[in-house]
Order: sequence, then C-alpha cells, then structure tokens
Amino acid sequence: MALIDDAVALAATAHADQTDSVIGGGGAPIIYHLMNVAIAVFTETQDEEMAVAAMLQRIIEDTTMTNADLQSAGYNAVIRGGISILTRGASESLRDYIVRIGNADSRAIRIKIISLREGINNLGLLQKIRTKYQTAQRHLIERLAVESI
Repeated sequence: MALIDDAVALAATAHADQTDSVIGGGGAPIIYHLMNVAIAVFTETQDEEMAVAAMLQRIIEDTTMTNADLQSAGYNAVIRGGISILTRGASESLRDYIVRIGNADSRAIRIKIISLREGINNLGLLQKIRTKYQTAQRHLIERLAVESI
C-alpha cells in the first residue's frame, strides 16, 4: 500500500492551503474530501490504482502539478489517465465535464460517482447541522421573548 501512502502525502502537500467549497460550509481542508473518496473507492473496489486516482483527482485541476510531474513521481499510465479524465478543464462546463466522464472507462465513472456521493452526504450533514442550529436559535429567541414579558 506504499502507492496510496505516497498519494496521500502528495495530495496533503499539494492541497495544503485549499479548502472545500462544500464541506463545512467552505472551511474544511479539501484533503478531507479526497481522503473520504479514496477510502470509499478502496473499500468498494479493493483497487489501489483507483484509490490513488481518487486521492489525486483534483491535483492537476487545483494545483500547479502536471501529468508530467505525476509521471516523474512514479505514477503509472493507468493512474495518470484516471486523473486526467477526472480533471475538469478551466473552460469546461459542468455538463460537458460530466458527459466526458460518462464516456470514459468504468473506473473513472465509478470514482466520480463515489466522489459525488461523498459530496452529497456532506451536504446532508450540513443540512442537519443547519436545522439543529436553527432549532437552537428559535429556542433561545423564544426564551428571550418569555423573559422580556
């Protein structure tokens, strides 16, 4: 499993100051999402190459790393190909991006489905937290209203 360990270290370094726009309302480090996706991919597939591609899925899109850098770092063509498929181009619309992935190999499709599922799960968590805080806020507002009578 040295390959996944190297990918985790590379992603953690490359994405060090980046936060996710969804998880935690935009404040959580992006590495949390990438790790969740890589763990889910490996758990479901037992495929280390897929887990590595999942871990590094945003490295070209969000950092200065290139496919050549990944090759120099020792990542094979299968992993680099998966990362390339999962990388959204700067001017690529979301629709075109999803269609392109949908036309790719099943491994890339599966990684993206798991990545989207993890994002959706976190949105559900955010909604639960939002509801909890709104309920607490209403309770406190009502308490203040009772005291001021």
